[in-house]
Amino acid sequence: MWRLYGLIIFILFAQVCSLFLAYRHSKKYFIENHKSYPQSIKDILKISIAASFTNLISYMLYSIDTFLVGTLLKSSEKVSEYYIATLIPFNLSFIPLSLMAALFPYISENYNNLIWLKRSYVKMLLVTFLVNLLIVLFLFSFSKSIILTLFGESYLSSEKLFKILLVGFLFSGTFRVVSGNFLASLGKVNQNLL
Repeated sequence: MWRLYGLIIFILFAQVCSLFLAYRHSKKYFIENHKSYPQSIKDILKISIAASFTNLISYMLYSIDTFLVGTLLKSSEKVSEYYIATLIPFNLSFIPLSLMAALFPYISENYNNLIWLKRSYVKMLLVTFLVNLLIVLFLFSFSKSIILTLFGESYLSSEKLFKILLVGFLFSGTFRVVSGNFLASLGKVNQNLL
């Protein structure tokens, strides 16, 4: 329905509905008992809201680029080529996100150990970079075969874009994911949102 505009509208609509339903179902707890909440619950709510907005903005940035390609180039062929090229690189972020989810409790546990945090941050960047580099090199080497196998010969022209986006994933999947999750696990969600 309404093609790309419909996709963007309904993704935003789903996010707004989720926020509205969450508010509606917990309204009596948030409003009626607001003053009786312990400080820790208020802190958790502040972190949750900021983290939700950060995730929403990240998700929207992945969607906006395809929209902009369509708006600027006004070619459905170019939009489909770009969209096909983005599918794998954008969805690869689940790998560093999974790694960070596994390490999240350890970071939170050591939030006041500055030496451990510095050393661990550098190690996480290095390990994530190496894992992402191996994935990118593999996909880069077999990019033509991957596009032919998954999407067909008509999308072979998106191979160059695919390679460029793989390089982009190497850096964003390393620095953005590790740094963002590191900040979140330390409770610095406002800095992450900014």
